Amino acid sequence: MPNPLVSVIIPTYNGRDLVRDAIQSVLRQTYTNLELLVVDDCSPDGHRDIVEAFGDPRVRLLRHDQNKGAQLARKTGVDSSRGEIIFFLDQDDYFHPRKLERHVRMMEADPAIGFSYNPHFTVLHPVGWTVGIWRPPSNPTLADLVQGFPIAPSVWVMRRGWAARGELYDESAVLRGAEAVICGRLLVAGCRFGMVDQALNYRRTHVGRRFTDPVSKCREERLSQDRMLGDSRVPHDTAGLRARAYLGNYLVWANVAFSQGDTASGRVLLDAALQIDPGIVCGTPSPLADFVLSHALTDAREPEAQLSEVFDQIADRLPTFLAERDWAVGQLHLLRAGQHLVWARPGEAAGHLDRIRSLGWRADAYSYDRLSYELLCVELEYGRPAGRQAMRTLLAALTRLTWFDRRKLTASYLLARAFFAYANELHAEVPQHVLRAFFESPSCARNRGAWSILAKSVLGTHAHRGLRDWRSARPGPRAPRRP
Repeated sequence: MPNPLVSVIIPTYNGRDLVRDAIQSVLRQTYTNLELLVVDDCSPDGHRDIVEAFGDPRVRLLRHDQNKGAQLARKTGVDSSRGEIIFFLDQDDYFHPRKLERHVRMMEADPAIGFSYNPHFTVLHPVGWTVGIWRPPSNPTLADLVQGFPIAPSVWVMRRGWAARGELYDESAVLRGAEAVICGRLLVAGCRFGMVDQALNYRRTHVGRRFTDPVSKCREERLSQDRMLGDSRVPHDTAGLRARAYLGNYLVWANVAFSQGDTASGRVLLDAALQIDPGIVCGTPSPLADFVLSHALTDAREPEAQLSEVFDQIADRLPTFLAERDWAVGQLHLLRAGQHLVWARPGEAAGHLDRIRSLGWRADAYSYDRLSYELLCVELEYGRPAGRQAMRTLLAALTRLTWFDRRKLTASYLLARAFFAYANELHAEVPQHVLRAFFESPSCARNRGAWSILAKSVLGTHAHRGLRDWRSARPGPRAPRRP
């Protein structure tokens, strides 16, 4: 049926300051055959006045008489909806104007797709800065879902038959981490996933947000992981990833605890992570330092003090970890400057560049790889001209740092494009990118992965690698977590 009715469901609890933006973004869609169900999960202050203020008959308010959690609020919306395609949106977030149109057209073109999703912009709230684009795996696996959080609820789109499945809303729906269980159960039940390759959501991360009892919240997410891994339909090799799944969970909540100054909880969670993998503190940078830095980049507005505090607390448990603090602080300022420059905030970048000079800090290969990842995301979203302009802007600012090597950044960017081309089976593009990278910076010739994709592309022995494989080869932001 052309132009089917679609339903958008917004679960909300004490979200008066943000839910207006979410509702407005739905009502401003280019696709207009919609209904919007706002499910108030027993908020003390209610939301009736907010909904009624829009004066739009397509908007309905549903209310729980007791707080049941976001996932059961979504179920209430599904049960009351009439649309053939169900969209979900968290109260913190909002849609791009073409969100509904793009997904409806893809599902019309391919009736086999039961679940669709898309990349999203990450927005730092309340300052409103865009700080990056999260690109989820193009072909998500159970391993992706178990070990991370690649597909947030605000980007979910489901056909009614899949959204209404009872197994999605059993007792696990009240636990933290239920979202990953739901995606996992859809996969093992045979639901086909499809990605619309455009950032169509704006997902907010909150500066200074605090959580009570991180240890208990971590335990709840572990229970959700157990429910998914304990499903008899999960392949044996995926079920064997339990320890790796726990590791990521412990690190997320340890970082939350340390960033809030809850040293005792942070140590408990960090010790649990170290029991699984003592190697997280090895290397330069160590995986632990990379993890802490990545989360700081999407957290505080002025995060240097918080980052240093996290390092100090961890160093009380692991004294050698303190040696990585200066590295992380320098990276933080460089990458935050890069974010501002790429997203057209040069005035905000200036202070970070001045701080780098005062620290006497110098970039390394990690720095160039992370900057090139941000540039590639801009190119993939807005096209090659936009990517070139972002590169010019970045180079114009960073070459004022005496140590900055523009050829290293260019080479790293070319390798990022090569790995992406290989992952997406654009094999004819791989040799030109790799060879140009070697010319720009001969040190790139030490990259064994680059030689591998070059040889496979030339010889025709390539096998398809998913986007997750490209991401593992090129440093980039970790799966977004808004605990």
